[in-house]
Amino acid sequence: MTAFLYLCIVLQLLHLTVAIVSTAPTVSFESSSTVITEGTSAEVCLTITGTVFVPITVTLTATPGTADASDYTASTAVIVNPGDSRVCATVTAIQDNVDEPDETIIYAVHSGSGYTAGGIMYHLLTITPPPPCPCKDRIATLACKYMENNGEYLPMPCRELLENNP
Repeated sequence: MTAFLYLCIVLQLLHLTVAIVSTAPTVSFESSSTVITEGTSAEVCLTITGTVFVPITVTLTATPGTADASDYTASTAVIVNPGDSRVCATVTAIQDNVDEPDETIIYAVHSGSGYTAGGIMYHLLTITPPPPCPCKDRIATLACKYMENNGEYLPMPCRELLENNP
C-alpha cells in the first residue's frame, strides 16, 4: 500500500512539472512579401503564437537583395509584451532620385532568447520607383534642364523644380 501511495505522489509531481513547463512562443511574419514605393514607409508585421510571459526582444535582419543598404532603413528588433499576438517593424524606402528598376530587400526573423522563429521566417520587400511627375511638371523640368545644360540663368521656379526633380 505504501508503494502505491509513493507511486501516486510521484505521478502527481510529474503531472505538475509537465503542467508548469511551457513552450516558447513562435514568431513569424504575417506575409511573405510587401511592395513599397521610394520615399514611403511600410509596416512589416509579425504574429506571435503561444503565450508571452515577460517582454521579449525579437531580432530582425534586413539584407540587401538588389537594393543598396543606402536605399532603405529597417527596424532591427521589435519588443513583444505579454498579451501581444501581433507586432510590427518599420521599413523606410529612401527617395534617392535615381532612375532605377525595382529593388529588393530580404527581411528575416531568427530564433532568440525566449522565442523561436517559425512559419514564414523571410519577408521579401520590393522597392518600386516613385511615380513620374505630372505632365506639366515634366515639361517644366525638361525646359529647366535645357536652360541649365546651356548655362542659362535659372529663375527661382526652375531652381526649386530641379531641386525636387533632379
